[in-house]
Amino acid sequence: MRAPLPQAALVPVGGVDLDNTADFIRAGAAAVGVGSELINQKTLAAADWPGLTERARRFVAAVAAGRE
Repeated sequence: MRAPLPQAALVPVGGVDLDNTADFIRAGAAAVGVGSELINQKTLAAADWPGLTERARRFVAAVAAGRE
């Protein structure tokens, strides 16, 4: 997809999870958009901020791994 538009920064937003984040980055994505895999109603209802923080750290680590 980047061949005709190499200057385009692609950011996948659907179906992104911890298992495929690094793959998206390796494939050329500039970043990933994460929704319910990061925060959902259960997290909000429980005010599970430490759990949210840990999931965010894992996503950051997955992006870093994809850039290595």
